[in-house]
Amino acid sequence: MTLVKGIIITSLFVASLVEATCIPTLLGIQNKKINLDTLNNTILWQKKALSWQSTFFPKPVAIKKQECSSESYVLLSTPQVVNEKMSYSRPFYLLHKGWNYLHSHASGIDIVKTFQNTKDVEFVYVYERFSKVWAGYSPVQEIQKKIFHTRILSLKKIEPNLGFYVYAKKALQVKIVSPLMHRSCKGLLQSGDYDAITDSGIDSATVYNKAKSMGVKSRYISHYRRGIYDDSRVTLIYPKSDSAKKVQYRYGPAVPKSMIEYAKEYEEKKFYMYDYRVQKCYMGIFPSRKIPPFASLKELK
Repeated sequence: MTLVKGIIITSLFVASLVEATCIPTLLGIQNKKINLDTLNNTILWQKKALSWQSTFFPKPVAIKKQECSSESYVLLSTPQVVNEKMSYSRPFYLLHKGWNYLHSHASGIDIVKTFQNTKDVEFVYVYERFSKVWAGYSPVQEIQKKIFHTRILSLKKIEPNLGFYVYAKKALQVKIVSPLMHRSCKGLLQSGDYDAITDSGIDSATVYNKAKSMGVKSRYISHYRRGIYDDSRVTLIYPKSDSAKKVQYRYGPAVPKSMIEYAKEYEEKKFYMYDYRVQKCYMGIFPSRKIPPFASLKELK
C-alpha cells in the first residue's frame, strides 16, 4: 500500500466516523441534556453537498445513531419546547452566524416581508404548542419548497411576546416589518372617542376592559387555514362609556371569527374590529331586541 493510498483510506475512515456520530443542534428545549435515544415525532435536517435534506421520525429513534452532517439540527416536538414571553421594541434584529433565538416585536412581525430578501438567512421557525407542530419559513426558494413538503406549517406572521429561531449564514442586521393596523381602524383610535381591547387566539381566555363592561375573544387559532401559521389577533374598538356596567350579553361574529361580551348600555351602538390575520377593518352594531346579530361584520375600505 502506497503512502498516498493509505492517507486516503485513513481520511475516509475518519470521515465515516464523524458522519456516523450525529450530535445535532436541538431547537426548542430547556434541558440541553435531553436523551437522544428516545426522541419521537421529530424532524432531522442536515446539509449534504450544499443542499439541505429533512427526515421525519414519527416513532422513537436514537438520533445520535443516525448519520448526519456537522450542520444538522433537530426540530423537537416535546413538552420541553417553550416560548419565553418577552417584549422587543427595536426596529431591527442583529443576527450572529448560526442559530439565533429571538423575541417577536411588540407590534408582531410579518416573517415573509421581514426576511424575503435576506438570502443569508436560511431558516425561521416558531413552535405551535397546542398542536405540537413547528411552523417554518425560508427566503431561499429551494429550501422553502422542501419545507412545504414536510409536516412543518408555512410561517407567515408571528404575534408579540413569542420566541422564535433564525439560522443565519453570517452576521447581519435585519429590519423588522410589523403587521400594522389599517388606517380605517387606526384613525378611530387616534380620535380619542374609542377604547380598544386586543385578544390572541393562542390562549383560550377572554380579555376584558378594566370595568368588565366589555370583553373580546379571538376564535382563530394560529393555523386557522390548514397548513399555514398566521397572526390570530383581533382588536375590538368600541365607544367610550362611563355609565356601562358589567357584561350581560354575548355576540359571536363569524367574520372576523370572535366572541364579544358587552354591557346592556352598548346595545345598538356601532363598534369596529381589526383582524390581524387578513389585515382588514370591520364595522358592526351591538345587537339588541330590535337589531339582530349579523353573522358577518361590514368590511371598511
